[in-house]
Amino acid sequence: MRRLRFVFDLVCVLFHLALGTVIIFFSFPFFSVARRERLITWWASVMVALLGLSVRLEGDQRLKDTGHMLVLNHISWVDIYVIDVYRATRFVAKADIRSWPLIGWLCERTGTIFIERSRRHAVHGAIGAVANALSAGACVGLFPEGTTSDGLSLLPFHANLIQGAIDARVPIVPATLCYRNAQGQIATEAAYVGDMSLWDSLKALLLARPLSVTLTLLAPLESNGESRQLLAAAAEHAIAASLGLEIAEHHPKKAGRSASTASE
Repeated sequence: MRRLRFVFDLVCVLFHLALGTVIIFFSFPFFSVARRERLITWWASVMVALLGLSVRLEGDQRLKDTGHMLVLNHISWVDIYVIDVYRATRFVAKADIRSWPLIGWLCERTGTIFIERSRRHAVHGAIGAVANALSAGACVGLFPEGTTSDGLSLLPFHANLIQGAIDARVPIVPATLCYRNAQGQIATEAAYVGDMSLWDSLKALLLARPLSVTLTLLAPLESNGESRQLLAAAAEHAIAASLGLEIAEHHPKKAGRSASTASE
């Protein structure tokens, strides 16, 4: 029965990915930005449910409909869909995610800001793109750890792309993601780390269901007149304190995967 349930769940997830592809390919060119955002939020809500995740939103959502930057800890590629349940969000991602089967194409068509990490001036271009998106009223999501962790520690934050919020003069909202199993323990099965493939991660998620994930919005930080280093440190300590985690002193290369964003 467990194998049959896994196959059924997998088919449902793949069908929903295909449905998203059809919607984006045929409908997005004719939709307003507001309607696109509503569709993204609906699609993400269904996706996380199919993955066996129940999403809980906590904290102050007064900035939800305005331009702001979300700064979060990073655990899995699923994080982006959980955040899209809160609001359709644009992310900064390493350029090679474009090559991921289907997911890369979906990310590109839903407004992901890609950065070529091998190019010397790529960060400056990404900062400009982030600032423009924020100034236009978008929500931009940033994972300043630059890679994923298992959710049991917090990796050091990189500050560069926070400059986009400073240039756009919009608030920075630190936020936390926490995955738990049915017993209320931290669900490391949700983590996309080490040498895991995307398939391994998807399989682990489906076999571990049901899981819950809480997205908690913390007190906003005003970006006017502050340096990106100070803002990154303030967000880092707020997130660490909220999760009750220690901040790692070093950034080990094998600690995680750059599943969604490039923040160096």
